[in-house]
Amino acid sequence: MVVSHSLMRPLLGYTGSKYKLLKSLFKFFPDNVETFVDLCCGGCSVGLNVWADRGL
Repeated sequence: MVVSHSLMRPLLGYTGSKYKLLKSLFKFFPDNVETFVDLCCGGCSVGLNVWADRGL
């Protein structure tokens, strides 16, 4: 997954936030994500920034 848009900051500050790691993490995501499920969302920084057809 290529990040070609500016990243949204999480709405809530969270100790375990992945915001600073997003560009590195998205290298491991497939190019086309149909459904993204963020089970342990924490501050939701990954869920807010993933491009998917559907998100839960």
